[in-house]
Amino acid sequence: MFVLDGDGIVSEWGAGARHLFGYPEGEIVGKPFSTLFTPEDVVLGMDQQEIRVAAEDARSEDDRWHVRKDGSRFWANGTLKALRSEDGSTIGFLKIICNRTEKKIQADALENQVAALNALKDRTTAFMGALAHELGNTFIPLGHALHLVKEAVSSNADFEHLLTLGERQLAVAGRLLNDLKDVTRIESGNLEILQIETCVNHVVERAVAAMNEEAKRRHQSLELLLPSSLITVDGDATRLHQVFTNLVGNACKYTPDGGKIWVKISTEGNHVIVKVQDTGVGISRETLPKLFEIFTQEESSLGRSQGGLGMGLWLVKNLVTLHGGTVSVRSDGKGHGSEFFVSLRIRRTIPSVGGDEPR
Repeated sequence: MFVLDGDGIVSEWGAGARHLFGYPEGEIVGKPFSTLFTPEDVVLGMDQQEIRVAAEDARSEDDRWHVRKDGSRFWANGTLKALRSEDGSTIGFLKIICNRTEKKIQADALENQVAALNALKDRTTAFMGALAHELGNTFIPLGHALHLVKEAVSSNADFEHLLTLGERQLAVAGRLLNDLKDVTRIESGNLEILQIETCVNHVVERAVAAMNEEAKRRHQSLELLLPSSLITVDGDATRLHQVFTNLVGNACKYTPDGGKIWVKISTEGNHVIVKVQDTGVGISRETLPKLFEIFTQEESSLGRSQGGLGMGLWLVKNLVTLHGGTVSVRSDGKGHGSEFFVSLRIRRTIPSVGGDEPR
């Protein structure tokens, strides 16, 4: 702590200031306030600005580098208080200052770490985008080649079976590739979401229909429960179809052969709720809090490998968020199935018979 006179000259010098700055009282009293500032702050007039603000507003607070007698610097938090006479005129200033160098170093280190992580994230996103582009250039001609070969050997059942299997695996790879592309678009802020009136009933019906064949192949019961009215939201039908196909596909994927899956549309207040419930392997308590993080998957107790990269639910959450909605999950643990809930704000409800039906 020390005191300046009305002209910003050091007039009193406490023991704390002597310890902090290294100046004995005889060497600093009578010197201008600027003596304690860095040369660059003096050029900017920061010492005079601090005095001016304190004179006008009674006090001035700052966080800045200061200079000791030996030329070393320290980061400080300071308050400059105006001292007034009985008639209200400013007769001097009281400076209270605290060394915060360690906190500054820690804050800078943390800021540098955040900057480094953001730079790494940007590089990773760019790499994923380039990878998706190159893989796309590979898959497209490969798909055409498989189709041509399949037509050429259509009379050979054994070859046709192998080629059908190849086409199926290529389709899986194509879906993963599309997910990868969408991840890079979302991370870079380049994913466009259309905001047009969209019928949730129709979108969910198409998503369930898209997974019917997979459910039949696994002898699973896939049931869709629809409300009596059509419900619309403002959104992107293609992206919402992606959300519900992903959720129903996951239910098929993590439900044993012969299991059951229900997809139900209901309303709560001014929101439509789409619930996807299954009798599958369930989700552990440890996995639940991080389930929507990218590259996260629940370990399956099923005998087959579940595959995937753990991008699906991350995409679901981000696509729903971009629609102004929420997604949540509930599970009583391993072996007890799971329930996923997507909530979106309703635009309007339309009687199912007649009327203009948005697709």
